[in-house]
Amino acid sequence: MQKLLESDSISENEIERLKDKEYCKNTFNLKYPLLSENRFAYAEDDKKHPRYYAENGFFVRGYYLCNDWYEKRNENPFAEWLKRISIGENK
Repeated sequence: MQKLLESDSISENEIERLKDKEYCKNTFNLKYPLLSENRFAYAEDDKKHPRYYAENGFFVRGYYLCNDWYEKRNENPFAEWLKRISIGENK
């Protein structure tokens, strides 16, 4: 994802979609938006655990990447999304 964002491979329209909770639920089966400008967005539990990575590698173009990824749940939806954007449907 970092390489996609750094290389401008994702359109601005798609970046806006990746900040939308419902779109990310439908597209990736995520509970939270894939990208957020606020690391502490959706920190809903009592301990206020951030739902976004803090490391520099996951902060690209002003966005934090969601840390709620699980291989079994998210790998196939992510692969399908990559195929879709690679053929230019969202550009």
